[in-house]
Amino acid sequence: MNDKEGVIGLYGCYCHPFKSWEDHKHYDKQKIPIGSIVKIRCTQQFAIIESLKDYSGYVHINILPCTVERDKTIEHNSNLIQSKDFTDSDKTLFNKLKRKQLNQLSII
Repeated sequence: MNDKEGVIGLYGCYCHPFKSWEDHKHYDKQKIPIGSIVKIRCTQQFAIIESLKDYSGYVHINILPCTVERDKTIEHNSNLIQSKDFTDSDKTLFNKLKRKQLNQLSII
């Protein structure tokens, strides 16, 4: 595997592959608590977990700032990055979001 290749996985995308199968397994098996702010792997947008869809790994999310109905969507948890795995620049944006009042969201 060269530097530009990676693991796609069942729910992944070609534009943002996983680094390895271990990386894929890490994200595929992660448990994300409801109310957590996450980053969507493909779009690089931040979202908040609204609820678990079922036991297949999909969750209902609200893409921040969630101002229109289409911001409420479903995503597989393997495509979501939790705050503990954020890069330094992600952590800066995350802290700004955390400080804001998320009262525009219908779930809180």
